[in-house]
Amino acid sequence: GSEFGVGDGPIIWSSVYCNGWELDIHQCTKTVLPNFDCYSSNIAGVTCKESCQEGNVRLVGGDFENEGTVEVCLDNLWGLIADTGWTDGDAKVVCSQLGYTDGITLPKLGSYYGKPNKIIHL
Repeated sequence: GSEFGVGDGPIIWSSVYCNGWELDIHQCTKTVLPNFDCYSSNIAGVTCKESCQEGNVRLVGGDFENEGTVEVCLDNLWGLIADTGWTDGDAKVVCSQLGYTDGITLPKLGSYYGKPNKIIHL
């Protein structure tokens, strides 16, 4: 059966084979409808995870690339930092790590940029 449930539309491809170098699934070999019999419980799914390196930081949810909720990589998983004790010094280190070494840093509290559905690492 399908882990993510049955699909909404007809099954139009079967026996899809990709080598891994393709940029688009249309480039992969496949059998096209109506040349196969398949059931709605046998549909393909995928879970994609973005890898990261330990200690990397990024900003998400801001209107510009230099602002947002801070995420940090721990055990190859992006997570959040609690704002307990979050100071200008902490914000300055994050900005510096991201290449923003000049200018003003403004720490934001209370999920100012929204709270992604992620684990709080620190």
